[in-house]
Amino acid sequence: MSETLALSLPYHVYGVVDCRFVSGGERDGWIPAVWFGVTLPRNRALGLTVLLDNGAQYRELPSHAWAFTAEAPDWTLPEAQAWDCFGGAAQLVAYEYLDELPVQVLESGLRGSYLFTVEYARNGFSREPSQSKSLHAIRLDNGRLTWQPNDRLRWYDASFTDPAGDLSWLRRSSAVWGVEEWPGDPATGKDRL
Repeated sequence: MSETLALSLPYHVYGVVDCRFVSGGERDGWIPAVWFGVTLPRNRALGLTVLLDNGAQYRELPSHAWAFTAEAPDWTLPEAQAWDCFGGAAQLVAYEYLDELPVQVLESGLRGSYLFTVEYARNGFSREPSQSKSLHAIRLDNGRLTWQPNDRLRWYDASFTDPAGDLSWLRRSSAVWGVEEWPGDPATGKDRL
């Protein structure tokens, strides 16, 4: 089975890179950069592929090395990414409906706007409905980047969503759906939904 390692972003993004990550810790400050790709190594942090304004190109920079502005606060890898990469096949999708839509990270309360999404396939997580999640890139209002799954985000569309709507009754799906009739689950003897 082939595995996706590198993907091109749907569009390039301007920002800055923390110099400590590209100088072996010898230099502080920020360097202007263009972010144009990601790497998705199994069981490791997602990596950013960037071009620095001095012409150097780096790959597999951790997400907390990136900011959209040099005034961004200090950031940690767990704040930047919910979990390590799943491995398997993946694609980057920029959902037009979500384009720049306001979104809130439920755990931290931080707000931002949507950039694009990593959609995984052909791995154990994606095959299990209760574990299958998209990983959305969010440009936070504090100038930082975070990658968060569906169940850790609340989206806002002024023409449709209710910001006071109750989320507490929602549960992860555990059903496997198919069009053709299944005679029953051999493990339980019960019919599937």
